[in-house]
Amino acid sequence: MTKIFHALLFLLGASSAAYANIDKTSPALRKRLLGKSAKSAKFAKNGKSAKSGKSAKSTKSSNIFGKADPITPIKDASGLASSSNIIGKADLITSIRDASELASDLRVMLEMGKNFDHGADCSMADWGLCYTQTLTLEYLGDEDYSDDQFNIYFSSVHRLLQVNHPDFEHHHVVGDLTYIKPTASFKGFGAGTSTELPLVFEFWSVQETDKMPRWFVAMGDSTAVIENTNTEDMHSFVAPYTSTMKTPTDANIPMTAENRFALNEEKVEEVDASERIIPTPYKIEVTQGGQTFGISGISIEGMALLGDLQIGAKDLMEKLGM
Repeated sequence: MTKIFHALLFLLGASSAAYANIDKTSPALRKRLLGKSAKSAKFAKNGKSAKSGKSAKSTKSSNIFGKADPITPIKDASGLASSSNIIGKADLITSIRDASELASDLRVMLEMGKNFDHGADCSMADWGLCYTQTLTLEYLGDEDYSDDQFNIYFSSVHRLLQVNHPDFEHHHVVGDLTYIKPTASFKGFGAGTSTELPLVFEFWSVQETDKMPRWFVAMGDSTAVIENTNTEDMHSFVAPYTSTMKTPTDANIPMTAENRFALNEEKVEEVDASERIIPTPYKIEVTQGGQTFGISGISIEGMALLGDLQIGAKDLMEKLGM
């Protein structure tokens, strides 16, 4: 009889887990699978059927699927799993996503807005100073993504004050660690689409390195770094800044390779010595009849102790005419 059950479950496309648990099925389940009552399926000890009295060997397998007893389809699999354990947990069809799946399909890009004259509410910021940026989440997947159980973590040297988008909110964890997550209105990422999130940060930003690399996605116990942020090249995820002004009256001149080289070309004798005295004197007076002295030479003991600095020391003495 057990062999017949095995053959029947094979025809019905049952899983391997069903074979291992077939003998544990309840009489009610056997009835639903075979279309026979537990009583009519029970064989007498003498090897004859309880109804016909014929030998069990003469029962044809074709009679199992009799017209009067068709197989009743099982509509609710939950009862099958709970009562007989035919379907194990490993066989249940579930949709379990991993953080790496989303992280591999996301591309992050930050674009600087303004440090001032942006109209954002800076009331929550110290000194009432804040700046704006736009975060673009580009979804590169071929299929729509609808799961909303994820967080995107990143480090920021400036406190994030606002995420002005109805589908996302932000939370501060500790120190510079912050994350954004979907809200109840989030409908997912469409295949090949981009989502722009207007952000407001505290204080100001004047260089791309204010943004930290290695943003990562977290889903439950799973985490994965977003690929284009896993770098030391800031322009991989931060658009180049076009202004370094912190305030409307900021007169700071950003240093470049060109103007730094020009400043370093100035000769020592071209610089007013009074500006090079450290610490700077509170007051300097040179009287008209004041005495002067000239330096004709200098003697340094233990020059060898300077090591590689000897070259610089000699060069400085030459420039001073010593």
